[in-house]
Amino acid sequence: MLNRSFKPGDAIVWFGYVGISTPLEDYHAAIRNAGLELAVATYTADLNQPANNAGPETIVIPQSWTLPDAEVRIPFPPGHMGPISGIECALIYRLLDEAVAERLAAP
Repeated sequence: MLNRSFKPGDAIVWFGYVGISTPLEDYHAAIRNAGLELAVATYTADLNQPANNAGPETIVIPQSWTLPDAEVRIPFPPGHMGPISGIECALIYRLLDEAVAERLAAP
């Protein structure tokens, strides 16, 4: 499942929504089994399946939102829009991208 170019000790940044895995795929186990360091962003705890949450060994980039994260009420289904998680996901991704680019460019 994971790209073969990863080596144990490499790091992966996980952008998700609730927990790390899905009912159909156990991404968390695959990441652990590959020996990768894990940082999670745009993430909130899975209250229905606690085993799906990041463990104490995981770096968590804190978020300012909780479920449900849609902030603007609208008078038709789905009833809310404007999820803060999507805005934070894009912002964190861009900030990480810039920081990595700066470090790679440094002599």
